[in-house]
Amino acid sequence: WKCTSEAVEYPFIESPVMVIENMYDTFQLFEEMGLTKSEATTQAGKEYIAYYGRAMRNSTEQVIHHPFGKKGDAMFVPSCLDHTGGIGTTGSTKLGGKTSLEAI
Repeated sequence: WKCTSEAVEYPFIESPVMVIENMYDTFQLFEEMGLTKSEATTQAGKEYIAYYGRAMRNSTEQVIHHPFGKKGDAMFVPSCLDHTGGIGTTGSTKLGGKTSLEAI
């Protein structure tokens, strides 16, 4: 499973990388992790979503502090509960006054 994990693969990518993803990706939460929409509204579901967000922050931290010292990579990771909404070439979500397309 580690060979397909971006968090494991990332340190070894030599080309410049721009990470664009919503912090709380609903496809991953609901489709890949199996959280149901009804479970998401319970206390346990909310705690799981918060846990997922912490794990996402821990994984993306290596873009800022690359384990091998690589420089020049960037992130656009808004704190949104969505899959691709607001990001991408037509996205309207802004971080630091810029959309993901403008940030590229």
